[in-house]
Amino acid sequence: MRNLFALLTITISVVLPIIASVYLCMREKRRWKTILLGVATFVLFQICIRLPLLQGVLMNTAWFSALPDNAPLLYALILGASAALFEVGGRYVVMALLMKKQYAFGDGIAFGVGHGGIEAILLVGLNTMVGLLRNSLGASSLIFAAGLERLFTMVMQVAFSVLVVRALREKQFGCAVVAFGVHASMDTLAAFAWVSGAPVWVIETALGLLAMGTVYWLIYEWKKGQRTICEN
Repeated sequence: MRNLFALLTITISVVLPIIASVYLCMREKRRWKTILLGVATFVLFQICIRLPLLQGVLMNTAWFSALPDNAPLLYALILGASAALFEVGGRYVVMALLMKKQYAFGDGIAFGVGHGGIEAILLVGLNTMVGLLRNSLGASSLIFAAGLERLFTMVMQVAFSVLVVRALREKQFGCAVVAFGVHASMDTLAAFAWVSGAPVWVIETALGLLAMGTVYWLIYEWKKGQRTICEN
């Protein structure tokens, strides 16, 4: 059963982002550039900048290392807010500088697929593949939960990218603020639940409900864009 769940998680975390990327590129060839910008944004701002900074703080400051035990909510808030700052802020900078005003709804989708896809591959997909090959997988329920969490998170990453694209296209910075706020809240709650030892399925249920609402919003935004095109 563990192997089956591992294969399912690998499908969600590795195969699904690749298929989504290929599909978007087949529909419009220029999307591959936007997808790669999403990939580069996550790798640069999260992997190369934020995580080394946090590692340095954790290793060199006793007060921060003690936060999970002494002030778990503050610890979770720092993790959540910093993730949102670097990821949403990174999106805004990269899109503003490198996307040449290509701010259509589809550009936000493509950027989010690249950003959320590489996150899923690096954080879950590759680890699950290694665990499967080495026969060193954890509990079946945790493997399955990791796959679901990546699916829900990828949906949210797409939505955050669409919001930042809209902020730049319509010059409504508030959309980027909303993306930051939701991202920070989502990551803070997840981090606090993890530190406090909350049941994993409580976290997954909350993320799932948020992702379902986000899918509804994305469909609404897409239909609104289609109506605008038809009217023009």
